[in-house]
Amino acid sequence: MLSGKKKHPIKDWMKRHFAQPYTIMMVPHNLEKPIQFRLRIGVVPISLAVIVGMLIATIVFAYYSSQYQQVSEENVVLISNNMEQKEKIITLSEAQAQLEQVLLENEKLREENVVQEAKIAELSLIANDTMRQIDEMILMQNQLRAELGLEAIEAMGGPKEVGRTAAEMSFRRVSRGRISLDEIAEIFSGAQLQLSYQEEGFLEISNQTDYLNSIPSRWPVNSRNITSEYGTRNNPFGGYSSEGHWGIDIGCPTGTPIYASGKGEVVTAEWESGYGYTVVVDHGYGYLSRYSHCSQLLVKEGEQVEAGQTIALVGSTGRSTGPHLDFRIQYNGEFIDPYTILRKES
Repeated sequence: MLSGKKKHPIKDWMKRHFAQPYTIMMVPHNLEKPIQFRLRIGVVPISLAVIVGMLIATIVFAYYSSQYQQVSEENVVLISNNMEQKEKIITLSEAQAQLEQVLLENEKLREENVVQEAKIAELSLIANDTMRQIDEMILMQNQLRAELGLEAIEAMGGPKEVGRTAAEMSFRRVSRGRISLDEIAEIFSGAQLQLSYQEEGFLEISNQTDYLNSIPSRWPVNSRNITSEYGTRNNPFGGYSSEGHWGIDIGCPTGTPIYASGKGEVVTAEWESGYGYTVVVDHGYGYLSRYSHCSQLLVKEGEQVEAGQTIALVGSTGRSTGPHLDFRIQYNGEFIDPYTILRKES
């Protein structure tokens, strides 16, 4: 009687054949004992599958390892390139900053050059004006010295260039901007020295002018009618006696203006016995001038007067025979002949 199990011919065949053991023999060439081992054929597919799987896994691992290494190398290159780019960016930024600094300094230098050019132009005008003033001062000083009877100052200096002085050439270079500020300072130092010389000359002139304006050398009235000379004379009031007359009498009408013969300070303006109304002026430098027999006094004691200023009017006060001016000059306390000091051209 047939069993209830279903038969599978192929499965049964495989069990009969793959279940049987097989002997594999390996014979060495040196005729040693052969090597043999038994292997069931059913294990072969599994072994082959394992071996193939391992080979595939090895190939896949090797492939991905190669790809990873390549990617890593590319990453290293990219990182290196990135670092280089960053360094280039930093270098470029620094270069840009340096360029901006250079441009800023150039702009500053340009502005300084503009200022310097403006200063040179200003100094040029000052230099030319200074030269003009010096020339005017020299001309004026020599004219004044000639009027005062002083010797003219001769122009002296260092080496000369053709046609003009070195100082003038320097000032011309200033006006053209072809000179440094140090040279400009040197030129103005020389000009300052020249001006100091001129100031000394003008001080001498000023002192001389003050002296000439102070000494009583101006005629005190416009009249030249001398009625009594300086020295011993006969008594004008009669008799045969003589007397000393230490001045000059100038006859002129009552009310004629009397002028200060030099500048100075009024030290007396009052009535004096024998001289009537009298003015005495201290001119300094040891000089005093006296104006007597005035009809009216126009100044007061302590007043400063200038040469030629009206200080009184002619009269006949005091011991007098008629309207006239008794004019006397003292030098260091001694009376001197007014003729020796009065200007002949006045």
